[in-house]
Amino acid sequence: MAQIRRQPRKHRSIWLILFKIFGVLLIPLVLIAFEIRPTADRSFQIKQTNKQIPSITESADLNAQAFILTDSQTGQIIYEKNIQQSLPIASISKIIPVYLIYQALKEGKIKLTDQVKIRPEIADLSTVSGLSNVKLNANSTYSVEDLLYATLLSSANAGVMALSEHLAPLDQINQAEQDFLKSLKIEDFLIVNVNGLPNDMLGSLRNPGTAVDADNKMSASAVSQVAAKLVTDFPAVLDVSKNSTYKFKAGTAEAQDLKSTNQLLPGGNFADPKLEVVGLKTGTNDDGYSFVATLKKDQRLMTAVILNAPSDQARFGQTRDFLRRFQQNYHLITINSDTNPNVKKAANLFKNQYDLKSVESKDLTLWVPNEVKAEDFHFKLEFDRAYFQQTKKPGLTLTLDLPENSAKFMTDSPLVLNLR
Repeated sequence: MAQIRRQPRKHRSIWLILFKIFGVLLIPLVLIAFEIRPTADRSFQIKQTNKQIPSITESADLNAQAFILTDSQTGQIIYEKNIQQSLPIASISKIIPVYLIYQALKEGKIKLTDQVKIRPEIADLSTVSGLSNVKLNANSTYSVEDLLYATLLSSANAGVMALSEHLAPLDQINQAEQDFLKSLKIEDFLIVNVNGLPNDMLGSLRNPGTAVDADNKMSASAVSQVAAKLVTDFPAVLDVSKNSTYKFKAGTAEAQDLKSTNQLLPGGNFADPKLEVVGLKTGTNDDGYSFVATLKKDQRLMTAVILNAPSDQARFGQTRDFLRRFQQNYHLITINSDTNPNVKKAANLFKNQYDLKSVESKDLTLWVPNEVKAEDFHFKLEFDRAYFQQTKKPGLTLTLDLPENSAKFMTDSPLVLNLR
């Protein structure tokens, strides 16, 4: 009987290595054979047409220096106008120290029930005519929670200073604000105080080393990043900002009824019951009327920023109009192997090519016009050599193939599906 000669183990290992190398080289050819590939002009196709994901601002009038609407989670920009110019932001500045307050609460450094004693200089600021404020009495104490409501609802200039001093001296808070902005890779900004008042109105409360005539300035893009960071890291802030009214210092002789400056909230002059607005902050100065709105849609938080509109009516009316257009004309799609046939083909090919038990991939979510579906998108495909070199396991990268200016993002584009 003939003997079957077995290959030495060393030879089998060599053949295995050659097979894997051949597989790496072959998979792009196989994918092309299955026609999972970008079109020649590198644009995605939606059925019989080439469509972009448009910005409604292209066809809409906007009477303000800047405007942006983004997804707070992904950073996808839905609408934009002049979003990089650094502009005065007035009391919108207060969302920066508010972030620091919630960070300190999370870390256990302070509590909502902590009592904050008011020094005379801050008490005096709280009674200055013409400024948004909640009256604070010198040497009286107020809870951190009450001062948060005063800051976010009534835009209390003295209240946010008292809150900030509960964490650290104001000059140290100013440095912490700048460090926070730099951690978000925001560079073009000027932050000289916690409340957004012109520095020349602060007197002895002005931070040393800051110019007397300085104002806080940031771009609409930067404001959007800060607001998104606040509501995603600390969603409890929305439990405060969503309220139209609040009883400040309840049950005491100093009790006051606070009313939110956000006119898109229920009961406000520009409220729309079809829009679930839950925040966030207004700002007003000689340059104009500004506003940051937080909208809930499809369990996602959207951030709208309008800077320096010509009137109170313009900032709220225009923001409401854009939120309405977005709510009516856009929907959130989830792209994965269940919703997109190209992803499914790529996943099956990848699984079979490498004899994998399963293929994992995170979902890709994207806001698109209502007529666009998840199944409409094509991808550029590439074997993930960096992942293979690091893990010795195969990986495939699928990059959403969009025409220029179709979808923009605040940070690095997340329009990638990684098959593992």
